Amino acid sequence: MAPPGARTGTVYQPTLVPRDERAAKSFGFDPWDLDPTKAFFLSSWRPVGSGPIEVRSPSSSSSLPPRSRSLSIDLDGQGYCRARNMVLRAWEQVKGTGRFLCRAEIAAAARLADLEARPDLVDAAWSYLTTFGHVNYGVSGEMRVGPDPAADADAAATTTSVVVVGAGLAGLACARQLSSLGHTVLVVEGRNRPGGRVHTKTLAGDGGGGGAAVVGKAELGGSVLYGGEHNPLVAVVDQLGVEREVLVASQPPMYDGEGRRVGREADDEAHRVFHGIDRETRARGRGNGGPFPSISPPPSKPLSYGETFRGLHRDWRAARDDDDAGAEKMDRLINWHVAHLEFAHAQVFDELCLVHSEQDEEQNLTGTHHLVHGGNVTFVAELAKGLPVLYGHKVTEVEYGRRDGGVTVAAEKGGETRRFRAQACVVTVPVGVLKRGHIKFKPPLPPRKREAIQAIGFGAINKCVLVFPYRFWPSDHDTFCFANNGDEEADRGSHFLYHSYEHVAGAPVLVALSSGEAARSFEGKGKEEIKDEMMARLRLMFGNVPDPVACEATDWGRDEFAFGSYSNIVVGSKGETCDVLAEDVCQRVFFAGEATIKENIATMHGAFRSGMRTAGMLHTLCRRGDFSRRAPSSDRGEARDNGPGKVEKYFSSPRLFFGRFTVGEERGGKALVREKPDPAAGRPASQCFLAPHAVITQLLCLRSDEERLDYLSDQSSLVTQGPGDGKGLPSAIIDFLDRGAQ
Repeated sequence: MAPPGARTGTVYQPTLVPRDERAAKSFGFDPWDLDPTKAFFLSSWRPVGSGPIEVRSPSSSSSLPPRSRSLSIDLDGQGYCRARNMVLRAWEQVKGTGRFLCRAEIAAAARLADLEARPDLVDAAWSYLTTFGHVNYGVSGEMRVGPDPAADADAAATTTSVVVVGAGLAGLACARQLSSLGHTVLVVEGRNRPGGRVHTKTLAGDGGGGGAAVVGKAELGGSVLYGGEHNPLVAVVDQLGVEREVLVASQPPMYDGEGRRVGREADDEAHRVFHGIDRETRARGRGNGGPFPSISPPPSKPLSYGETFRGLHRDWRAARDDDDAGAEKMDRLINWHVAHLEFAHAQVFDELCLVHSEQDEEQNLTGTHHLVHGGNVTFVAELAKGLPVLYGHKVTEVEYGRRDGGVTVAAEKGGETRRFRAQACVVTVPVGVLKRGHIKFKPPLPPRKREAIQAIGFGAINKCVLVFPYRFWPSDHDTFCFANNGDEEADRGSHFLYHSYEHVAGAPVLVALSSGEAARSFEGKGKEEIKDEMMARLRLMFGNVPDPVACEATDWGRDEFAFGSYSNIVVGSKGETCDVLAEDVCQRVFFAGEATIKENIATMHGAFRSGMRTAGMLHTLCRRGDFSRRAPSSDRGEARDNGPGKVEKYFSSPRLFFGRFTVGEERGGKALVREKPDPAAGRPASQCFLAPHAVITQLLCLRSDEERLDYLSDQSSLVTQGPGDGKGLPSAIIDFLDRGAQ
């Protein structure tokens, strides 16, 4: 029988521990270790109804963040990891449905998995994973956040506790998570749309011959969801019920610079040679030589991946007996692979760090890759729904040095400057914006942070998108490649890779990618010139190609809200540079974005995860009391005498009853909970609690009124308490009641 308050239906079936381990790995966890963030969270966590606990990490305490090294570490780390793996396995089974995995369900699963004797560990695992957005994330009704879909951003601007700068994936994820944890959030975005570097654009043109107009959607920024079921954004898409198109992993056809189809044997040989040189290049970076034949000694101090690769390529050429024509043809095919590497990193390969540019390789998500029907705008719009977002407001300054605490964020719109006071802010703008100093920090960021911003790489790839009246490319050509002639540095990445979006875009849409120096050259060209370059290649490959009915070309390098496409590890930086970018400043200014998460750098899911991580860290610091919460209004703590009538009117139409508790109408993601007096239980007076949706959800799952009271006490940073009769209510509760009366 399910425990009181638990939902019916099976969530978790007992499985062998190895299956739980695999689930943990699929979420990017070491199944039997605690990283510093988890240890820091657990050091401040306490189970419902108990005092503080101590955490013993399996790892050395020297790996903990500086602020947590002084903490006592004394919790069963291995037992915790087992409980955590079980929770992840349970979430894996329901994440695509939009179900909220509550404590009671996990407690039931723990009994089945022989973990019933350690409810503290199970509760700790659930709390950590929920707080940091590894479970219970998404866009379903059970994951709803904050205000209603018509969120009033201007009203939120006067009461916010956290300002999130940027409405890209990192900013939206962070704001949603903070809101679900009970914080009042305002998102300030310079563009007039959400998504940032994820941008779905609708293109339309005349079909010709009196036919209907051709309308298609194209991804101008991030497009592919990598890693299949392991990608958190895939779960978001599944919760929406939107179809996904699998990208077939078979080897796409290759065309040479004259438009001729390259034979499979030559194509395979180029693939083999490139990866052989690539392996030896990386072996040199590790300080040892691989099996690849070389007539040159390993360089004593290589400056870049490109320099080392080029030297080994020369050695390979010198060792072959090919005639000049055969060698030149093979070089062009190898250069196509170099262009693809430059696309993967959004950087010319001469600038990539030899030792560290692939530091995230072991963390890459494995599985099929997907495109989303209707475009990525489908999930971007849902992530933004319900959040108060001020669009068209370009943030110019973040002041965090005030003695009275908090931050002030300045933003410009139409020549006017608005300032927003808050307890903290989260900066999620692309690192390209930070590099150019377009946001002024007062006082300046610490030297360590400024150095990391300048050290990390940030480059561009660009796209040309054409919509055609009909499909002319072969039915088996959803992806195809073009090996350019000409100068290997400037031309190899020019329109080198083509993707058909017809199956998800609603029309015959082709996208050509350009990387490396060719991507940079977009800055000096117009849309028509770029279109003509793409069309010339298509006509070489397929002959009679119709004119496109619509065209779009990107120029991410000059976009004032990005100045590039995504981050990379160049000479002078490494994975730890991302860690420095992720560090907060004075527990007031926090950072998120794909550049801050070394394990998933340069990906959409990396941006999403970084936003969740930063929200979890900010919330944990708030619970620890490492900084004080700013009052949402100037009369903080002052009682008002007009509460009794409002309270009674509010509870005249209650929404929920459980135990001694009554829950009223939800407004702006929060509701008032009133406890009936119970003198026998030592509760002679009625109390009411203003609590966010996530807290109320957990109250439903707890077994007794005593546990519920303990839980409300534990959430004191998120819950405002007042007398149940409405006399002398705190201003926050009065403000909440007034909101419904307007």
